[in-house]
Amino acid sequence: MGRSNKQTRQAPVGARRQWVADRALRPSMRSPGRPEPLRAVQRDFWRRIASGATTADAAEAVGVSWPVGSR
Repeated sequence: MGRSNKQTRQAPVGARRQWVADRALRPSMRSPGRPEPLRAVQRDFWRRIASGATTADAAEAVGVSWPVGSR
């Protein structure tokens, strides 16, 4: 039989014996997600919202994009 396209989980040549076992026990790494704007920027944004500014205007005034402001 020929080789299949399916990848097998084998340790690379020269790796220690426990490599496969270690990989099986380790949880997958999660993405940290989007970075939060600085605390001072968030406070200034919410002050502007409280004074009646729209989300887009407040976001532009503090220097972030409107999608970040709406989040």
